[in-house]
Amino acid sequence: MKWFVLLSFFIFPWIAPAQKSSDSTDVVVDSLSVTAFELDSMISYAENFIGCRYGYGSCGPKTFDCSGFVQHVYGKYGVQLPHTSGGIAEMCDEVKLKKVKPGDLLFFAGRKVSKKHIGHVSIVHSVEDDKITMIHATVQGGVMKEVLSDSEYFTKRFIRAGRLDKHVFSDKGK
Repeated sequence: MKWFVLLSFFIFPWIAPAQKSSDSTDVVVDSLSVTAFELDSMISYAENFIGCRYGYGSCGPKTFDCSGFVQHVYGKYGVQLPHTSGGIAEMCDEVKLKKVKPGDLLFFAGRKVSKKHIGHVSIVHSVEDDKITMIHATVQGGVMKEVLSDSEYFTKRFIRAGRLDKHVFSDKGK
């Protein structure tokens, strides 16, 4: 599968960046080796949808709900995820917020803050100086990037961060 993903960068250059960065080192994520190029490509792919409208129950490519967006982005890279925020959370190992990396997922309560039921998911876009930028599909803004600490709405709804279990990627590279 890994060769297919890399090959697709050259066959479909308009979908994912075909220019490899000079940093081709591997990043080890929970015993799963992912090249920095693959991670950058996934984040760049997610950015392609910024500005797409929110659509309840939609998984793209023109409209998304939050879990549909995550499902679509990871699906491009061979990872099959359910179309619910809670279902995706069940597939993740918990990660401390201070330890999140690009590609990790953030889980939030839905409209009712008092209920600690997962109702929203976002992808960690970048982490710089303790500022976590996430990319997600929101009812009000569609697909957008947002700094977690700048959003009172999402800060008070934060439940946990997660990293997809390495077993989700068990077919990757085979």
